[in-house]
Amino acid sequence: MLTLFGPSLRGFTFTPHLRPLSISSSRLSTIAATAASSSDELKLHDGVTAFWRKKLDELTKPAAVALKPSLSSANSLCFEIIDMKNSLVAFARDEKEKRPDQVLLIRVGEFYEAFGLDALMLVQHAGLNPMGRKARAGCPINNLQPTLDGLTAAGLTVAVYEEIAPASTKGKLKYRRALTQVVSPASPVYMYEACLSPHQISYRG
Repeated sequence: MLTLFGPSLRGFTFTPHLRPLSISSSRLSTIAATAASSSDELKLHDGVTAFWRKKLDELTKPAAVALKPSLSSANSLCFEIIDMKNSLVAFARDEKEKRPDQVLLIRVGEFYEAFGLDALMLVQHAGLNPMGRKARAGCPINNLQPTLDGLTAAGLTVAVYEEIAPASTKGKLKYRRALTQVVSPASPVYMYEACLSPHQISYRG
C-alpha cells in the first residue's frame, strides 16, 4: 500500500496489484532448445554415427550442453589432436574407429578418462564434471563402477581400457593400453579389477 502526499494527492492511498511473471514449462523447453545447437547444426565428422547424433540431441544437463560447441570435426571422436606423437587422444581416436557406438574409458594413472563425444556422456549420465572447457571428463578408479552404472542405465555400452605392464622391461617402465572388458546394459559389472582382487567376488542377482 502506498500513500501519496503530492499537492493534489495528499492523503490519497492505493494498493498496486502486481501479477507475478510466469513462464510455462513448455516455454522453458522452447528457450532451452533454442539455446542449444542440434547435432545437425554442429559441424561433426562424417564418421559420427546417427546413434551419437541422437544422443547429442538428447543432452539436457547444462554442463553437457555447454560442451557441444567444443566438439571437433577432425575425427569421429570429435576431439582435436594437437600432439600426434605417443598421444593418448590418438589412441582413443583409433579405438573409436573400431568401436564407433561405444563409450571409451581409458585408464590414465589413478583415473579413467574420456574424450569428445564420450566425455559428454559422462557429464550427462554419470554426473561428472568436465575437465576445463574442452570435451574431456574422467572419474577416479574407485568411482569406476558407479560411472559405468550411470552409463549403462542410459542404454550405453562402454569399452574399458587398462594400463598393462609388459612382462619384462629394461630401464623406464612403460605401460601399454589394452581393452579389458566391454560393459553393457546386459552385463553392467566390471570384472577386471575384481578378478585381480584376493577378495570374494560379489555378483549381482
